[in-house]
Amino acid sequence: MDLVEQVGRTVDRHGMLARGSTVVVAVSGGQDSIALLHVLHTLRDAWAISLVAAHLDHGFRGPDSAADAGFVRDFCLRLGIPCRVAYEDVPEQKKRLHLSSQEAARRARHAFLRTVARDVGAERIALGHTRDDRVETILLNILRGTGPDGLEGFPAVRLPLIRPLYDAARSDTHDYCLRNALQPRSDASNDSLSYRRNRLRHELLPYLAEHYNPRVREALLRLSDLAAAESELLDQLSRETLDSVALEQTPNELTLASVKLHSLPAALRRRVLRLAISRQRGDLHGVEQDVVERVLESSRRGERLALRLPGSGSAPCYIGTRDQLIYVLRQAASAETLPWRVDLPAEGRIGIPGGSAIECCICESTEEARTRYRKCLDAAAACVIQGALLLRLSEVRLPLVARSWRPGDRMRPRGLNGTKKLQDLFVDRKIPVERRSLIPVIEEGESQAAADESPAEDSGDRLPRILGVLGLQGGESSVPLDNRTGDTENIGPCALIMALSHTGIT
Repeated sequence: MDLVEQVGRTVDRHGMLARGSTVVVAVSGGQDSIALLHVLHTLRDAWAISLVAAHLDHGFRGPDSAADAGFVRDFCLRLGIPCRVAYEDVPEQKKRLHLSSQEAARRARHAFLRTVARDVGAERIALGHTRDDRVETILLNILRGTGPDGLEGFPAVRLPLIRPLYDAARSDTHDYCLRNALQPRSDASNDSLSYRRNRLRHELLPYLAEHYNPRVREALLRLSDLAAAESELLDQLSRETLDSVALEQTPNELTLASVKLHSLPAALRRRVLRLAISRQRGDLHGVEQDVVERVLESSRRGERLALRLPGSGSAPCYIGTRDQLIYVLRQAASAETLPWRVDLPAEGRIGIPGGSAIECCICESTEEARTRYRKCLDAAAACVIQGALLLRLSEVRLPLVARSWRPGDRMRPRGLNGTKKLQDLFVDRKIPVERRSLIPVIEEGESQAAADESPAEDSGDRLPRILGVLGLQGGESSVPLDNRTGDTENIGPCALIMALSHTGIT
């Protein structure tokens, strides 16, 4: 079957496009994406669609990457298709965020594609993944120990993403490029066995085909189709069941009845909880099965638990258990102006940007502070404690201030001989850039005029001293809140400061 006809059938079967829509096409310059763009260009008049090509230079291959970008520009110019090209230092992001090359590139690429789609008003983003990519993804997922959803590999449509080459083989795009003299770019890294996908493509799949099943690819796709059909049924059942076990559903909060959830069969129980997380968080990327199991076990035992889900950006998402309830909370992103600064009370609670709050209290001893902290952990039905700081009053100057971090901020961490930049602390703890201004920096009080000055414009002697970063690091005047080391030293009067994130559950 001709690739143009095959893509047409795939698009129709999955309802990928509507007449008059704008489509952003991800174009790397390789054979699959070049074939995809050319096919969609061939069909655009018949479908009455507008195309915009998008190419991201990931910065991995130096001059070769720049040559890829130039090739894509020229190719789009010949076809008369608008082209957006951008550069991203993905190797630096990989290092800074401690990600694999593939994951760092995927994040950068998808962020870029969504930005282009927003800028041009596109309803769809077309990716050049083929049937072979799907086979490889299924097998990689199996080797990782996937659940039923992973057997699908990836769907043909997950709006705004569409995959028009879903039913096409890599050999189909190769032949199409030859017949149309398209001469796509070749990426030598696709042959490098240092990547798992390439080892699977060049070693494992050929070995399985030779020694176990010559039609192993077809077998995996058949498994995928069966799993996808059953997942669709389970998804429908999960949606109906979630409504029956949910006690409250708002845009930012979903509360489930533990008893009702645990009365369900195990497979449905897990899927309902995953659906609850997906509704509040937007997706399940990075949420491993052990998180789901930990929450279910905690609720079964009647224990309290509060976890921050990964990758939630500036609108954090939490999951927890308490009093026969399981809650999933999406904290609304702050609309307040940054930077921010608040004077902390000696006793009481005060709100801060991001929908959180800081609670302060003066205690006569370390043990009193630890007792109050434990009581807050036990009684904070409407809160998640994000971080706490215990300070020796004899070593700090009141009043205290909480504020957002500023470039150039430094502190003396507890147990470290010397100072450390907060920027380095955020990088070490893998704190996303968009979250850093919402993490409270605690410092000794000073006049507002002095606090507003940039560290680069003032002398170190005049700057208020940073005492800690709530949830990340205590300063030299802080004392550990836990006493697992057997420390029973009474330090005398102390200040207990806690960062609280409201769940809204009462």
